[in-house]
Amino acid sequence: AQLRDEHQAGASRLHENIRQAKDAMFALLKQANMADSLVSVYSHQAAEAQQELDAFTFRHFQKLRAICNKEQQEKFDKVIQDALHQMGGPPPGMRPGDGPPPGN
Repeated sequence: AQLRDEHQAGASRLHENIRQAKDAMFALLKQANMADSLVSVYSHQAAEAQQELDAFTFRHFQKLRAICNKEQQEKFDKVIQDALHQMGGPPPGMRPGDGPPPGN
C-alpha cells in the first residue's frame, strides 16, 4: 500500500506538470502572431515531464518486482509485457481481440 500511495502522489504531480505545459501550449492558439519557439518551449516541457513520469513509473515497478518471490516475478513479468502491448494498441486495421494479421 505504501508503494502504491507513493507512486500515486508522485505520478499525480507529474501528470499535473504535463497538463499545465500542454494547456499553456494550446492557449497559444488564441494568439495571432506568436513565435514558434513558444510552442517548442511548452512542447519540450511536456515531453520532459512525460519522460520523468515514465522513469518514475519504471522505478515503481522495479521496487514492486523486487519484493516478489520467483514465481510472482514470473507472473509479474508476463503481466507487465501484456500491459505494455495493450497500451500500444492493436496494429492498424485490427480491433482489440482480433487474432494476428492474415499471413502471420
